[in-house]
Amino acid sequence: HYFAACLCGVKIEKMTFDVIGARMSLSGKLISYVDEAFIACAGPAVNFALAGLFFPLFSDFAEFSLMLGMLNLIPAPSFDGYRILYSLLARYIGTFRGENVMKMLSFFAVFSLWLIAVYALLRYRASFSLFIISCALFVRFLC
Repeated sequence: HYFAACLCGVKIEKMTFDVIGARMSLSGKLISYVDEAFIACAGPAVNFALAGLFFPLFSDFAEFSLMLGMLNLIPAPSFDGYRILYSLLARYIGTFRGENVMKMLSFFAVFSLWLIAVYALLRYRASFSLFIISCALFVRFLC
């Protein structure tokens, strides 16, 4: 994200890291929707590039990077997928309509992920982590 922001000429005032990832505080200057989508696409693009680069040598790291990139494309708040879709929607249908569409789409995406997690957990006794992630997304979405 940092290098993509620099390519777009956006000044970064502060960068912090947390459990979900990095957060950047941009300068007060407004950026275009296209630049916002480009900056948001940088994160998943790096995840997919790292997965392709390290696949032959470190398959576990490649799988983790691939899954992280796919998870980051979910159109839920705080994820890059949300920022990408919202930027494109706001550009073409306006910010108010874009926000309303994203609220519905985010709820559907988070609910679908939760249903998949519950099904995988009950049917295949799959990992509990997807269920925990989907529950955490629900809490974040509802608060």
